[in-house]
Amino acid sequence: VCSSDLDAGHLQRAMENRQDFFADYAGYFAQVRSQENRNILDKIDAYVKEHYMEKISLRSLGEMFYINNVYLGQLYKKRYHIVFRDYLNQLRLEKAKELLEDTDTRIYRIAEETGFGKADYFINKFVQVYGITPNQYRMKFKKSGRGN
Repeated sequence: VCSSDLDAGHLQRAMENRQDFFADYAGYFAQVRSQENRNILDKIDAYVKEHYMEKISLRSLGEMFYINNVYLGQLYKKRYHIVFRDYLNQLRLEKAKELLEDTDTRIYRIAEETGFGKADYFINKFVQVYGITPNQYRMKFKKSGRGN
């Protein structure tokens, strides 16, 4: 056996070991990043659920949590299978339903309190999602006896 054959074999094993190391490291890094994404998205979600009535955008959340807003949008799409704006509107509509069920607050006030701003926009979104107006929903809820 020639020393150049030994050197070539040693070099081949060293290259394979290095490739294995980088493959393992890449897998580890992907796992860490995935966990970080879950953690940051959980923190952002908690913030959104607490501040849904405020003006919130991916840009403002990105600045607040030091994450690229386009990437953040991709994380929301991946987790919830909808874009962030639709996620936020769903959250706001659920809160609006609770107010319609539990209070006699006027529709325009509910629109303001849930972050929709203008009543027309709120009513349109409500009809688009639930098929009835907020007022019809309130009446239907009270008529069903669940409001007592």
